[in-house]
Parts: sequence; C-alpha cells; structure tokens
Amino acid sequence: MRLQVARFLIILLIVYSVIVGGVVEHIPYLRMVHQLAAVLLFIGWLISLWRSRRPFPVTPFDGPLAAVGVAFSIAALASREPRMSLEYAWVIWVHILLFYLFVDLMRRGIIYQRWIFEGVFIAGALIVAFTAIEMSAWYTGWSVLPQFSQSWLEVGQGPLPPVIHEAGLALNYNNSTAAACLLLIPLAAAGTLTAPARDLRWGLRIIVAGLVAVLVFTQSRGGYLGFAALLGMSALIVILHPQIRARFPRLIQPLLAPRVLVVLAVVGGITALCAVIYLFVGREMPDPSNVARLDMWYSAIEIFEDHPVVGVGPRRFGAEKLWYSHWERSYAYLPLQHAHSMPFNLLAEGGTLGLFAVFWMIVRFGRTWWGSWQSGSANRRHRLEGILIALIAFIAHNVVDNFVQTQLMILVLVMLAYVTAGDRGTPAPETATHRQRLKLGAILAGLVLIQIIYTPLHVGLWYHQRAMALSGSERLPEALESIQTAQRYDPWQELYVLQEASILGQLAGDDPEAYLDKAIAMYETALDLNPSWADGWFNLSVLFAQAGQYTEAAAAAQTAIKWNTLPGDYHLKLGEYYEALGLADQARDAWIAALRWQPYLASSPFWKNPPDSVRNSVPAAAVAQYRDSRPEIALDIAVYAGDIETAGEIVAALSSDKRSDLKTRLDNLWPDGAMSSPCRPCYWLTLEHLPAVAPHVVAAERAVAAGDFSKADKEARLALFLSESGSPWAWYVLAKVAEWEEEDADTINQYLAYGVRILDDYRNSFARVEYGIMADLPILPLGYTPRVTFDALAPWYELALRHQAAGEYEDARTVYEAIIDAESYDPEARELLAALPEVVEEQPNDER
Repeated sequence: MRLQVARFLIILLIVYSVIVGGVVEHIPYLRMVHQLAAVLLFIGWLISLWRSRRPFPVTPFDGPLAAVGVAFSIAALASREPRMSLEYAWVIWVHILLFYLFVDLMRRGIIYQRWIFEGVFIAGALIVAFTAIEMSAWYTGWSVLPQFSQSWLEVGQGPLPPVIHEAGLALNYNNSTAAACLLLIPLAAAGTLTAPARDLRWGLRIIVAGLVAVLVFTQSRGGYLGFAALLGMSALIVILHPQIRARFPRLIQPLLAPRVLVVLAVVGGITALCAVIYLFVGREMPDPSNVARLDMWYSAIEIFEDHPVVGVGPRRFGAEKLWYSHWERSYAYLPLQHAHSMPFNLLAEGGTLGLFAVFWMIVRFGRTWWGSWQSGSANRRHRLEGILIALIAFIAHNVVDNFVQTQLMILVLVMLAYVTAGDRGTPAPETATHRQRLKLGAILAGLVLIQIIYTPLHVGLWYHQRAMALSGSERLPEALESIQTAQRYDPWQELYVLQEASILGQLAGDDPEAYLDKAIAMYETALDLNPSWADGWFNLSVLFAQAGQYTEAAAAAQTAIKWNTLPGDYHLKLGEYYEALGLADQARDAWIAALRWQPYLASSPFWKNPPDSVRNSVPAAAVAQYRDSRPEIALDIAVYAGDIETAGEIVAALSSDKRSDLKTRLDNLWPDGAMSSPCRPCYWLTLEHLPAVAPHVVAAERAVAAGDFSKADKEARLALFLSESGSPWAWYVLAKVAEWEEEDADTINQYLAYGVRILDDYRNSFARVEYGIMADLPILPLGYTPRVTFDALAPWYELALRHQAAGEYEDARTVYEAIIDAESYDPEARELLAALPEVVEEQPNDER
C-alpha cells in the first residue's frame, strides 16, 4: 500500500508540475499553496532520510548547483527590490532540492526511477490529449472551449483552413508547449529503444508521433529552431556510432571522423544562429514582435553594463527594463518579465557571478554525461543520448526564449538526476555520519525558518487577494481596509502600496471630499517607491485635474509619457490639461501626438465638442503634419475623422510604391474603384483585423449593404472561424442576418452583445511583470478615453435601443454605461441614459 501511495504521489508531482506549474503562479491563493506544498514535501523527504539514517545525496553537481543558488541569492539581495527577487531566488532553491529528491529516489531502486519516468511520459501523453481536444474544438467549433464558436466543416472550402490555430492549451502558451515537446520527444524516442515490453514501446511511439504533431501545431518559431537542433543532434549521434560510419563510402569517411563532425555541427549551429539573428534585424521591414525582442536584448546588455557583477536579481528583468527606455530605437513593446532569451536574461539578472555559476554547471554536466555514457550499458547509453538531444534542443529554443518555470525545469531536473543516478542499480545501504546528519538538520532548520518567514507574507497575500475580490464587487471601503491589513503583515511588498493608491483613487471619484487628498498623497507615496508605474503617474494626473490643479496634472501626465510613450490616452488627457490652462499650442501638439499613436481617436466626438474650440481643427492639423513624412498615418486619421475628400487627396499624391503598401486599405475604402462611393467601416475593419480575416469581414459588411444576407452570413461565420471568435463586427453582421431572418430577440441581442469587444490593455499586466502576482491597478474612471473606434459602438447602440423598446430599462442602462466607459466623450449615450425611466422594484405584498 505504501508503495502504491508513493507511486501515485511521484507521478502526481511530475504531472501536476508540468501541466500546471508555470500557469498559475501569479494567482495569489495558488502561489501560497505551491510554496507551502514545496516546503512540506522537502521536510517530509528529509525526515524520511533522518529516520532511516541515510545521508543527503552527494552528486558531481553539488558545487555548481550551490554556486547557482548562492549567486542568484546574492543577486536578489543586491537588487532594487530584494523582497520580490528573494521570492524567486527561493524558487531556484526549490529546483535544486527537487534535483536531489529525484537523485535520492533513483538511488533507492529501479522501481522509483520507473515511476518518475511514468510521470514524465504521462505528462507527455496529456499534452498530446489536450492538444487533440484543442485542435478538434477549433476545427469543429466544439464549444468545450469558448473561443471556438464556428466549425470549418460548415463554412470552409476544402479540408484545410488558410490559417491554422496555434496550439497552446496544454501548457497555456504555444512557446512553452513547444519547449515541453522538445524535452519529451527525445526521451520518449529513447524509451522506444529501451522499454522492456512491446506494448510500452508502441505506446511511446504514439507519444513521440503525437508530440511531434503538437510541436508542429504550436507554430512556435523558437520551437522550430529547437526541433532543427533536435534533428541535427540526432543525426550527429547516429553518425558518430562507428558501425554507422562504416557503412558510408570510404571516400567520404574522413569527413565523418568524430572531430570533423563535431566541428561541422558547431559551424552549422553558428550558421543557424546567424540566420535567426537575420530574421530579427536583417529584414527591411522586420516583424514588430522581432523588434520588441531585439529591444529586450539591447536592454539586457545595458542592464549588464550597469550591474556587471551580480546583475539585478532573479525575475527582475521585466521591472528593470522599464528604466532603460528604448523609444529612441523603436516603438514596439512586449510586456514580459524576461528578456525573451535565456543568455541575455542570465546576463541581466545574474551578472558575471551568475554566468560563471551556470557555465560551471554546463561544463560539469558535460564531463559527467561523458563519463556516464562511457561506462553505461546499451540501454543507458540510448537514454543518455536522448537526454543530451533534449537538452541541446531546449537550449536552442532558449536562445530566443526564456523557460525557467517549474513546469519545464522539472523535466530538466529529472534528466540531470538520471545522468548521475539513473540505472545504477540499488546501492548498498549507507549510514549517515554525524557530520552528514548535521547537514540534514541544518537543511531542515532552514526550511522551517523559510516557512516562518513566509507565514506573514502569505497572510498579507491573502488579504491582498481579498482586497481585489472586494474591489471587483465595488465594496471599496472594505477593500481599502483589507489592503491596509495586507501591508501590516508584509510592509516590504511595494505592490500593496500601489493597490491602496488605486483603491483610494477609485473612492475619490465617488467621494472627493473624503478621499481625494488621501488618494493624491498615496499615489505620490507609491510613485516614490516605484517611479516606473506609468499608469500611476497618469492616474495621479487625473486626480490633480479632479482637484483643479492642472499644472500638476500636466507635469504628472508628462512623466507618464516619459515612462511609456505609446498610449494615446496619456497625450489626449495632457492636451485637456493644457486646454484648461489656456495653453492652446501645447494642447494642439499633445492632441496631434495622441492621433499619431492612436489614429482611431479621430473618430471620437471629442473633437466636435465643444464647438468653436481649438479641438475642432486638430484632426486636420494632424493630417497636415504627417501628410508628407508619414502618409499612412495621415490617411488613417483622415478616414477615421470622416474626411474622405482629404483621404482621396493624400492617395492621389502618393507614389506608386507607397500606394502598393496601402493597397488593401485603399481597395476596401473604395471597393468599386478609385474614388468611388467610400466604405469607411471597410477601411477600419481592414486595420483592426488580421490579414486573413479582414477580407471576409469586409465582404460580409458589403454583402449586408447589398442586401445579400446569405453571403453575409457565410462570410461572417468564416471570419469568426479564422479569428477564433475575435471579430466583433462579424457578430454584428450575424445580428443583422438574424434580424432579417426574423429570429428570436434573445439570439439577436446575444449577437449584438458580442458585436463590440474592448481589447485587453497590455498595461494591465504591469503587476504581473513587475511583481509576479495579480493586482487590480486600472485607469481611474475620470481618466477614461475612447477605447474603440466610435463607429464600432453601433452594435451596442442598437442593443440598448432594442432593450429600451422592449421595456427592459435596466438592461438598456447597463449597455449605455458600457458605451460611456468605451467612449467617455459621447454626449448622445449620456443623454439617452439620462432619459431612461427609473425602475422601481416591486415590493412584496406584506411590505406594501
């Protein structure tokens, strides 16, 4: 019975870690559970060693692993925010202890090793199964996943869609799923050669085939790079076997000498790396994602130059990067907590000390692997070769990504443990010496101390989670009390100060007399702690404006723009502050900048109200300013503003090569030929959809205008399939089709509700990137600016009017409030909302 329980727990540990380990660490409750579970696991294991008088495992990796742990602990202590960085240094120590746990289990006997690899292969099988469900749901429109609402079988022409879904459900992201496949494929392939039973070998073959398919479906470029390394390394190992080389003609056998092959492999790897770098920097018009990664690499180098010895500490790159502005190089941005490259991330976070420790670990691994391979049996050699191939492929992927989360590292740790302890047979029982028992006791005491330290941190985290829940249910005074309690338990956590400022800011919107001064003071305190919080500066500007302090508001908004140049709302509000100060020229410049970054703002009623103000001329001024230098921006602003005549003049002045760059937009703006009757929605629908989706949304809109509802239905559903339900306008078209077909009101209303989608703002990830956990740090309501093209709100207007006509006034009120949140400058929605009759709830008879 004990063995059965042990087997279950070992398999559960590996499977849970792989499937869940890198997905939920930002969720406070699960973060607490995982930390406590890790400590209890290690304490239980160490107590079992103590009771059986067995020593703590000794391996060839002891020195390098200790160096890695110490190096990053020192880096954490020296970081700008040691409180957070030390939490992630603890994760490194967790990984180190997991390695020793696996070593100890493997040394206890082959049965434990078998259970460990059962867990590994079950995790691989689950990845295949989850991906099979995911791809089936995508292809068939199976509603098991909400983003898949349309079946290709109903709308497609031919067996394969033009766009294939990127698989990533298994590990919550396509890149990490691909990385797991790279680690598992060689292990499972080695298992097909070494498994003792025929059915096991066939099972592993199926897993290998499934994982290769999953890797292909992830469409991860880093995964493909790793797969190329996997295939190349596999071929190299096969050819290095003497019996294989002997089969080649004698003429080319000198080229197959081991040293020559290794040199060729190194040259091939360098060539592949150069090709990858070319993809990032060598193309005339590189992908924005590639540019953003390149900026991260530049930032990592700059961080290393400023912190060359110990770096900035574990998990601090994402936060530190904000201090290294790259706007002068590009305007791409990825809100990630790492450098999107393990070498660069290691350089920035660990410095020279961390780099040396990791290099020592790599060298020691190479020597240990070679010694194990030389002395191993045939089966052990196959497994060791699979491990080497897996790690090389994983490293290749990490050249353009950074995977250090537990869900992938646990697979690496199993491999390292096998290299030093796998297939060694059951060693003779060893009794721990007095010194070894002291070592065990010291580690146990350290774990207990760590848990004592973590206990108040967990209590603070619990109150933080409670504050978020209360804030989400609009119980702001209770949320404020909860977050203040969190600070009392964990006064070193900066995030709680930011969260308190956010809650006070929201309270100030409803009760400025009681909370406005407190909110301003708390935001100033929070920004002293973390000046890189751009939204914090923006919210502070909103609070200053609420207090009538427009000079201070303008200064705070300018600081927000310094930290993050991209958001148009920062510039738009800055223009309002200048307008209130009577600085018309500065206001105009700020508004032109807002239109440069977010041209869709030109569609807002903001520019028409009040009439006869400096605002009215800004869209035209922005078009004039960008007409020669950035004609594509000028064209966008003109079309969004409804100035089609000026748009035509811009196009007429464009050279043929620039026209070709804008061909799709222009074809959709004037679908019936040059300067014909324009289709404004077709233009912005082209801008706001992926290239594969836009033609079908545009075709659906034109079909509705032509009264061809059958074609409109087909094109809209095709757009929904290709966009994975991410095309709101396609839902609006379906609502029009449903209305024409006289379907029931609930169906039409549901389509209209889906007809507008407010995209997630990447700035909402600030807390996760900076602190690694969730928080509620929104833009304050008084700082709201247009979040969608004004024309795109048509479905919600129609939905509100339908509810109003049906006497469903509360539903209409909800929709109008959503419209105002999305377009705060729309007077029509406010007037319609104010005109709604008040709904008085009927009282029960006994209370009348």
